[in-house]
Amino acid sequence: MLDDADADDDHRESVARTAFDHLPRPVAQHARPQLLQVRAIFTLFLFLGSMTFLGYMYVGLCLCLLVCSVRIVCAARQYQKQD
Repeated sequence: MLDDADADDDHRESVARTAFDHLPRPVAQHARPQLLQVRAIFTLFLFLGSMTFLGYMYVGLCLCLLVCSVRIVCAARQYQKQD
C-alpha cells in the first residue's frame, strides 16, 4: 500500500516538473501555490453551496461576534490611549 502511495507521489512530481519545465524559474515556483489557492476557493464554494439555512445563520452569528469583539478591542485601546 505504501508503494502505491510512493508511486503516486512520484507520478505527481514528474507531472508537475513536465508541466512547469517550459516556464522561467520564478513563474514555475509560484504556479503551484496559485493552484492550491484555486482549489481552496472551489472547496469553499462547494462548502457554502452545501450548507443549510442553519449553517448560514451560524456563520452569520460567528461573523457578528467577530466584528463586535474587534470593535470592543479597538474601543478599549482608544480608551487606554486617552488616559
